Amino acid sequence: MLIFDVPEVKLFLLMIAEIILYLIAYLCNRENKDMYSRLFKVSVLMTLLYYISSRI
Repeated sequence: MLIFDVPEVKLFLLMIAEIILYLIAYLCNRENKDMYSRLFKVSVLMTLLYYISSRI
């Protein structure tokens, strides 16, 4: 449980949760696919950039 006390890990888990929520919203609302696909791509990009920057 000590690994979850690190602020970077908490932020990374929040970003993963955000991606999951956008994915659920995308699957539930098929009429506005463009908006949710853009939000999903931005969330994935933010998560990848955070992961890369934390490794440097």
